[in-house]
Amino acid sequence: MKNEMNELLDTYLAWDDTARLFVEVHEPLDPPSNRYWEIFCSLLRVRKNENVLAGVVDQWERSFCRALPLYDHEFETAHDEALGRLEQTPDREIDPIVRRLMAYSRDTCVQVRPRGSLKQEPLYPIQLYSELW
Repeated sequence: MKNEMNELLDTYLAWDDTARLFVEVHEPLDPPSNRYWEIFCSLLRVRKNENVLAGVVDQWERSFCRALPLYDHEFETAHDEALGRLEQTPDREIDPIVRRLMAYSRDTCVQVRPRGSLKQEPLYPIQLYSELW
């Protein structure tokens, strides 16, 4: 499925990361999970269908292409908010230096990759932390 639905690979990875953050901050997973499966099913019906007129499939594909950037923006916002809540959660086990590094990482990522530009080249953590070395 990975090769057949590669448009959603980055979206899936972002969803996975956000879902893990939601678990950390004790937020309900239903809303973001439901939204992810809506967008997944939207592409799935474009890729895997039988006995459907080509015009209908074209309409589904256009709808998916319009919905994906909105979904990505929605998810980026939810991710940023959950990360902010995690950073503000009092936890004696999280070292203050690690907390500052998390904030620096988020801020640098937002500067390097502004909202809505998720589909560019992947950004690896080492790129974010290179300024620290």
